[in-house]
Amino acid sequence: MKSKFFFILLIIFLVLSCSKTQQKKYAEDITFYVDTLLTEIIRDDSIIDIQVAVPKGWEKISDDNIRTLQKNMKSKNNIIKDISPLFACKDSLNSNIFYVSIYNGLENLDTFIDIYKNDIKEELKSDKMKIDYFSNNELNICQIMIYNADLLNLKLILKPSNRIYVIDYLVTMDYYNKNLRTIESSIGQLKRR
Repeated sequence: MKSKFFFILLIIFLVLSCSKTQQKKYAEDITFYVDTLLTEIIRDDSIIDIQVAVPKGWEKISDDNIRTLQKNMKSKNNIIKDISPLFACKDSLNSNIFYVSIYNGLENLDTFIDIYKNDIKEELKSDKMKIDYFSNNELNICQIMIYNADLLNLKLILKPSNRIYVIDYLVTMDYYNKNLRTIESSIGQLKRR
C-alpha cells in the first residue's frame, strides 16, 4: 500500500515538474516609461497585427534596401533563413537601424524562441548575449540582447496572433546609452492592433 502511495506521489511530482519546464516564465506586465514626443507610430500595411513606434525622425528604408537587408539576413541555420523583413527605418547618420520581420513557419512562440536562440549562438562567436522574458500590453515578449563594446542588437520576439514577429534595434552602444528613454518609449508602445 505504501509503495502505491509513493508511486502515485512520484508520478504527480514528475507531471508537475515537466509542465513547469515546458512553459516560459514571462514576468508580470512591465510598465515602461513612454514619452510619445520621442517616437512616432508606424503606419505600414505590411505590419497588420501590432502597433509599432520608432524613434522620431528616423526615415523609412526603401523596399529595395529592405530586399538587400533580407538577402544579408539569409543564413544556413534553421529559423533565421525563414525570417523576412517587412519594414525598416534608419537614423539620419545611417548608423542605427530598426526593423520589423516576420517568421513564416509554424512553430509556437516558445519553440521558435528556443530554436532561434540556438541559431544565434551558432552564428555568434565573441559577442555576448542576454535573454529576458516579460509581458507588455498583454503581449508575451522575449528580449535577446546581443552586444559587444561598439554595437547592440536588441531583439524582441512576440506573437500577437498567428504570426511571429522579430523586432530589431541595431544601434551603436553610444546611441543606446544616450537614448535609452527613446528605445524604452518605443518598446512601451508595442501592442496588438
